[in-house]
Amino acid sequence: MELLIMVLMLLMLIGASNVLNRFIPFVPVPIIQIALGVAAAYMPGLHHVPLDPELFLVLFIAPLLFNDGKVIDDALRGARR
Repeated sequence: MELLIMVLMLLMLIGASNVLNRFIPFVPVPIIQIALGVAAAYMPGLHHVPLDPELFLVLFIAPLLFNDGKVIDDALRGARR
């Protein structure tokens, strides 16, 4: 259950970073996400949650690789035109 709460909190932080980016467009999104991550590190509910490497791969690495592949594919299609 702690893992589910942690994943939901991280998803909420990602959503908050997108909202903050709309109000502060001159600050890059990764900087906002790092700042929110540092702030989340001091929240009492996100400490000492063990995370399996396989679960980390499925939850975080796989969607990031998929997104990068999609972005690169779109960039290559634009370069061919």
